[in-house]
Amino acid sequence: MKKFGKELEFISWIKRDGSGTIAIGGEWNSDMHIPKIDDMSYSDEEVFDVSCLSATEKTFIASGFNSFVVKLKPEAPAPECTHPFKKVVDRYCTECKKDL
Repeated sequence: MKKFGKELEFISWIKRDGSGTIAIGGEWNSDMHIPKIDDMSYSDEEVFDVSCLSATEKTFIASGFNSFVVKLKPEAPAPECTHPFKKVVDRYCTECKKDL
């Protein structure tokens, strides 16, 4: 599946040589020769190819230019329509003009 970076909770960066991972959120400086890991907001609009790592832990590998261990951020609940005589067609209320 494809996901934007803003839809993911980044846990760790996977080293390119496969020797391990580095936790996201630690201190970072440009001499470390690794991607920026102290603030992942730079990847909000990047599209990642996401595949399952562990179903029980709900973790995934997100691959783009770099690869990360991630979890999916919970989706916001659908808004409720309060119209007493709502007309819903394909999860769209024709009264309040909202997707449900």
